[in-house]
Amino acid sequence: MKRFVLSTSLVALMGVATPASADEPPRASIPAELGVAVGSSMMLSPAVYSSARLIGGSTSNLLTSALPALLFAAAVPPAFAAGGLWWERKREGAKTGFVAPYLYAVGAQVIVLASSFFAHTFVGDPKDLILLSAITGAATGGAATLGAEIHFR
Repeated sequence: MKRFVLSTSLVALMGVATPASADEPPRASIPAELGVAVGSSMMLSPAVYSSARLIGGSTSNLLTSALPALLFAAAVPPAFAAGGLWWERKREGAKTGFVAPYLYAVGAQVIVLASSFFAHTFVGDPKDLILLSAITGAATGGAATLGAEIHFR
């Protein structure tokens, strides 16, 4: 009986200690993914926020100017983060997709926009624009990376 338990334990330990099989896809590098997602969103966010400001000032009607600007500001930075993440994971050969990281990033972007509303930030002020872009990049890039790690591992 002792011999059976010992051999079963050794087999179980050998199964845990064996390296991954060749059939598994390569693992993605989380720091590289995070860097690409945060960087792409952070670098392009000032252009998005400035464009949203121009869209918002295009008409005097609140509904036809604020709603398209808000939707544009909420949808485009997460697309940059998810697109950069998709490209990096595809380049590494890891499992990838666009929709799941994008939805995580949109959720983070909605929180960023709501927080910026309550903090009274103004994208016409360069200091606020840079700060908001940095926060957007960190939030959307981090959320997109988290979404990819959850859904594609």
